[in-house]
Amino acid sequence: MGKRGPAPKPTALRVFEGTRIQRPTMRDGEPLPELLESPVCPEWIGEWGRAAWDRMTPQLVGTRLFTEADYDLFAQWCFAHDMFHQARLDLAANGLCFDTEKGRQANPAAKIMNAQTAIIVKIGTLFGMGPAARVGLAAPQADTGHDDLDRFKRTSVSG
Repeated sequence: MGKRGPAPKPTALRVFEGTRIQRPTMRDGEPLPELLESPVCPEWIGEWGRAAWDRMTPQLVGTRLFTEADYDLFAQWCFAHDMFHQARLDLAANGLCFDTEKGRQANPAAKIMNAQTAIIVKIGTLFGMGPAARVGLAAPQADTGHDDLDRFKRTSVSG
């Protein structure tokens, strides 16, 4: 039998969500993959996938959720975008159905679009994309050089 309950969240995601200070921020033995500051899009991703890469990479890097360990998964997300748009173009050019010697059949591009949409949603959720995935997220604060005690003093005096 598999593990019960929700999958544990990585520390970076817990901190991004605004986890309470009282809880430990680091789990024992949790790996710390290297953060990527300017990841390069893989060459095998097509035009539409590259556009998704260029649009979303700065946001993921800014949230400090994009690590070396996430590179291939995010590349798959971008590849799914590329496949979705290729299928969309085929559907626009050839229509939803077409005639064959066996009769009228659905364009396979519609099935490809549905499959790629599922992949985009599933992987995107892992990166905090989508309204439900962002519930409770708190934007990371820039490091000002102040420690937690200074931050506490500022918030308790002003509020």
